Amino acid sequence: MFVHHLKHKLTNQFTLTTINALDVFRRATGDQQYYQRVTNGGRLEYNQKWFYATVNAYYQYGQNAAAKKIRAYYVQPEVSANTGKTLFRLGAEILSGSNTRTPGNVSASFVPLYGVAWKFMGNMNLFTRFPADVNDKGLVNPYLFIIHQAGKKLSLRADSHLFYSQYPLLSGERAIDGTYLGFESDLSLNYKPVKALEIIYGFSFTITDKRMEVLNKVPDSAKVPVWSYLMISFAPRLWSQKW
Repeated sequence: MFVHHLKHKLTNQFTLTTINALDVFRRATGDQQYYQRVTNGGRLEYNQKWFYATVNAYYQYGQNAAAKKIRAYYVQPEVSANTGKTLFRLGAEILSGSNTRTPGNVSASFVPLYGVAWKFMGNMNLFTRFPADVNDKGLVNPYLFIIHQAGKKLSLRADSHLFYSQYPLLSGERAIDGTYLGFESDLSLNYKPVKALEIIYGFSFTITDKRMEVLNKVPDSAKVPVWSYLMISFAPRLWSQKW
């Protein structure tokens, strides 16, 4: 793997970041022993006091393990506003996918590099492997994050996601009308009674469409999957020495 990273402050408000990655894989079978995948893109940021805006975009090309040519893209626009106690983040992720017009020797499915998808697409981890988790049809993920500082020791966070496939899913050879997959809500509470102690409670649920059954994400879309956790972290300072 080869990676190039550049971050440059264009003005006091604008920052440009570029990331270029070349992956070389060993092919399990076939005459060609190795194949390559290239990802080019970056992020443009605008920051002005309480307002922030950014767009993150990548183009991916080369070959995949099935010896198909890759022609895929990823786009993530986002705006955020900070009132002092509350931060609002509104944005969307668009991962391209293949449709019925995509040539048989081409894959239009974007693959996030090295498992980063779980961090941005909800705590329920419905979409972590691409393109397998969306049946090669791409994903559109509009989101709204609200983070509220209720006091010096307590903060609250609410994340909301809408999930759509970029193109209609297939049931057998027939395309299913519509692209809506479901809604996820992630709620969390962070409490720090003292400096060394942190208590985090999280609760998540998903309201799914029948299309999620086609993706094998839920066995019954009429039921609501729920997940919650409680974490207590204690990190005392046992020894400190100044010279």
